[in-house]
Amino acid sequence: MIDATQAELHDTSPMPFGKHKGIPMQDVPVNYLHWLWSNGLKADKQSPVGNYIRRCLGSLRVENTDLIW
Repeated sequence: MIDATQAELHDTSPMPFGKHKGIPMQDVPVNYLHWLWSNGLKADKQSPVGNYIRRCLGSLRVENTDLIW
């Protein structure tokens, strides 16, 4: 059985932790994803959330051009 914290996340996957836990990834505020990215997930190649952000960087940059990714 695959551990849910290690499964690949998709837009409709629930956020696995934090104040937006349970919300579909596509609905998690971009500012929160940026905060996570800037506070450690950028370097964490094992994090499903970090890997989701990594795959979606192009869209996230377009969604909020004021943030430095």
